[in-house]
Amino acid sequence: DYFEEVQILANKIKDPGMEGRALWTWSQALGEKGNLDDAIIRAQKALKIFEELKKPETSQIREKIKEWSGS
Repeated sequence: DYFEEVQILANKIKDPGMEGRALWTWSQALGEKGNLDDAIIRAQKALKIFEELKKPETSQIREKIKEWSGS
């Protein structure tokens, strides 16, 4: 799986921003396919990384997780 490979590579080269983007993009693709449980898991991992990096995407990710969770 492409997104999994990118995420693994980003982790190996210690680029948390790239890893977060890969996880977030991967979660969105899963969400579009209706695979919400896996989408939420990856979005939560991306959120943790983006919070540590103080990225502006954190609010967008939080909203999407709420949407997917039905909250």
